[in-house]
Amino acid sequence: IGFAALLLQLRLRKDSLPYAHAPLWLNLLALLFAAAALVTDVLHLGPAWMLVSALAAVICFAINGIVVLRALRKR
Repeated sequence: IGFAALLLQLRLRKDSLPYAHAPLWLNLLALLFAAAALVTDVLHLGPAWMLVSALAAVICFAINGIVVLRALRKR
């Protein structure tokens, strides 16, 4: 929730805060893993696959947060 608030603040106050963004490929990878977790849950393909893909999505989003925060600290 805190990271989402930070991103919203960056969007709304572009003039006072430095511009930082996460790599697009990492966002797309996270969305792909999240979609895979959803599909495996809906199709009942196995709880292990769903958990692994959901964890991979969370890790990708966490790395995105780290990249954005690091870029903000450097500026």
